[in-house]
Amino acid sequence: VLHQPATAPPLPYMTIVHKRLPWKITIRPAHPQHTPYVTVQDLVLGLYALLARPAGKGAYEAVPTDGDKARIVEAYVSRYRAAGDRAGGDRRVREAEKAAGVKMVDFLMGAVVFRGLSGTSKGAETWELHTS
Repeated sequence: VLHQPATAPPLPYMTIVHKRLPWKITIRPAHPQHTPYVTVQDLVLGLYALLARPAGKGAYEAVPTDGDKARIVEAYVSRYRAAGDRAGGDRRVREAEKAAGVKMVDFLMGAVVFRGLSGTSKGAETWELHTS
């Protein structure tokens, strides 16, 4: 399943949008010389890699409302605390995750369960990410 096309028909790239993310995510094939289309694996790993990156101060400052900024911080605090809990209460894990700062996943404001993708009216390559 992972090596199957992520879409039908297969696409050379996908642009992913989400109502809570202030940027678009572009997914490209990991090995275009062998597979000239986006696979399920490319999609899953691409989303994970992007959302695991540090957000950067500019991304946070671009958030339009103070309420959304507060929800992003709440998601960050919840995430780093949960990381320590998953590690058996290991304080070092918690502190390392805390020190890493806000990540792009925190912009989902806690809605981190993948619920699927749907097409949009913005072209065959643009898909909306649904989370809860």
